Amino acid sequence: MPRVLHLDCSEGITPEQVAAALVDLGLAPSPIIFAVAPLSQLAELRFDREPEGARVRIFAGPEPGPLLTLEEAVTRLRRGGLSPKALALAETVLRRMAEACEDAGEPFTLVEDEAPDSLLGIAAAAAALAEAAPDQVRAGRLEVGTDDLSGPLVVLLVEGLDHLHFDLDPERPTSLGGAALLDVLAGLGRLGDTEPPWRGFTAHGRGLDPLGSGRRLTVRLGEAL
Repeated sequence: MPRVLHLDCSEGITPEQVAAALVDLGLAPSPIIFAVAPLSQLAELRFDREPEGARVRIFAGPEPGPLLTLEEAVTRLRRGGLSPKALALAETVLRRMAEACEDAGEPFTLVEDEAPDSLLGIAAAAAALAEAAPDQVRAGRLEVGTDDLSGPLVVLLVEGLDHLHFDLDPERPTSLGGAALLDVLAGLGRLGDTEPPWRGFTAHGRGLDPLGSGRRLTVRLGEAL
């Protein structure tokens, strides 16, 4: 039976929410924290457990971390403690984000410690997905915020996913990194479009918006029929 991870993206998705939801589902946070810790000397990623789910928090200095180019971000990733599988996924997500920016004529830069789409958050999502090791990932609906600066770039990424229904809702934004993650999973042939019929028990997890809104990403992991 295939092991399936279903993502309910009806309130948007960010890499930080993916990592938090998988920790809320049952993954141990310590290996993820250990894997991403070498990526920054100025910031620290932690998981907070709350009644509604789990949330990624990044504790940094009083000033934002430096803006990173694509190659600088990839170099940082390779210095971390990610597994080969997680590293390959995180690198591909970064490059897909950069391609979307190039297609739109926008510069690509990344901040290591500023969510959503922090370097630490993207690495944590890749580490969590590699640890969960689903055979398939499914997501049937996606909300894309129209009032966010990255909104047009997100649309560039998700409009090519023919099987993925998406709506424009400024109150429920999806980050560029969240859209790139879905796009990469689709490119690997691992993104389905509907929640499957489940076989027996499934684990649930909720990843809360790192910016503190009430939005959440709900995930289920289990064996599909």
